[in-house]
Amino acid sequence: MDQLRCDFNGAVSRLNETLCAVIENATAIRSEAHEISNAADDLSHRTEKQAGTLEETAAALDRTDGLCAFGGGTAHRAQTSLSSMHEKMQSGRRCGRQGSGLCDGAN
Repeated sequence: MDQLRCDFNGAVSRLNETLCAVIENATAIRSEAHEISNAADDLSHRTEKQAGTLEETAAALDRTDGLCAFGGGTAHRAQTSLSSMHEKMQSGRRCGRQGSGLCDGAN
């Protein structure tokens, strides 16, 4: 009977050690899972912030594109006006030269 009691107590002791190891490992797993969850939350917040920044950048680029299109149209109109003024000046010079020649011929 003593042998049975010693074997039983030994089995209970090993079972206790095994359960303690399982509990210790479960605690470590819970801790690591908590750390992973925190890291995922942090990544989610950073991703959300970067998405907002990207959205603001896209809006700014849209505004810049609109300004460039407006500026390009304005530049084209200015160039057209300058070309027209240049042609009129050239025409005025020719007319002035012809008029000057008439005056020289009258003398």
